[in-house]
Amino acid sequence: MVLYLLLLILIIWGIIQSDYKKISEFKGLYVFIFFFASTLTGAFMPIGGDCKQYLYEFNFIPDLNQLSFSDLGIGVRHQPLWIYFNSICKGLYNNFNFYLFIHSIVINSVFFSYISKHTKYKFTALLIFLTTLNYFYFNIEIQREALAVAVALIIYKYLKKKQYLYYYIGCIIAFLFHVSAVALLLLPGIFYLFKYKDKKSFILLLALLIVGLCSLNSYISFFAGFEYLSGMVNQFDNYNGIERNSTNLIIAAAFSALPIIIFLYLSRKLDYKNDMLINFTYLYLIITICGPFVTGIYRLNNYFYFPYLAFISNVLITRKPNQHWQMLCIIAIICIYTTVVYTWSEPMIDFNYQLRHYELFIPYRSCFDVL
Repeated sequence: MVLYLLLLILIIWGIIQSDYKKISEFKGLYVFIFFFASTLTGAFMPIGGDCKQYLYEFNFIPDLNQLSFSDLGIGVRHQPLWIYFNSICKGLYNNFNFYLFIHSIVINSVFFSYISKHTKYKFTALLIFLTTLNYFYFNIEIQREALAVAVALIIYKYLKKKQYLYYYIGCIIAFLFHVSAVALLLLPGIFYLFKYKDKKSFILLLALLIVGLCSLNSYISFFAGFEYLSGMVNQFDNYNGIERNSTNLIIAAAFSALPIIIFLYLSRKLDYKNDMLINFTYLYLIITICGPFVTGIYRLNNYFYFPYLAFISNVLITRKPNQHWQMLCIIAIICIYTTVVYTWSEPMIDFNYQLRHYELFIPYRSCFDVL
């Protein structure tokens, strides 16, 4: 816990000196936090959830010298590039914590770079990233998908420039890490429709997208006919088999959607011009609303989280001498952290309610504790 607090103090210091007072950009501190946080991840003691499963599977993945085509399959749970990544790490040093460290360095280099490039208030974004537990979620819990998300963040620039060949090549690479990346193929068409968001018909478009996604349960089986998407359909079926408290999900979705709506409203008052970040924020809102009604669809927000994080950091820190503005920002932040507490403090069904969700990551347990 002391290490977490030290990381938190460093980020808050960066916010005060860089984001708020604008004394300096503190690039050195930003880089230090990147390495410090990644090292913490590498020393992490797996304590449940998917991380324990990754540890178990790591022992059976062959290293690069022993890897054969029979170990690779497209569309299954373990995509080819994920297997290659593990094999390379095992070839360098056959240790799961070493793999965790390399994995964290790779994805965090992309995440931290994306934040730095898309918001002047990078330390504020890091604070939200850490304190909402999303740092641990991406680094520990969704390790396969985190690599696909990293690829997506790299190729979004091609989407913005309308260089679709490069973008779709990147989509294929992301898909070869995790099948959920197939959703990225739809973004050019959706963003084309979003260019009409200043029209009254934009509300109708959002409603149609929400209805279409909420009906996903009725036509997801159609994709089972495609060999390379069968793994995605199987995972969707697995999510459907999980018991869920619908009331809790709806409450959490409502609290999650409210701050997004507030920040979008404030951005209009600012006449905010970054269309790409706004488009991703609208997608983040749509998926959040659909979350209680379509099992597992919330995972798509992993691909939109970092643009959304940059967007709300830009809006949140904007200096606006207006009490109404400040009150809305306070309400948005309260809703964000109420959702975090409400969601992560729930008992875990997989562990017979003996663990809370936040105990996947906190308190911090280093691998050195067991030596």
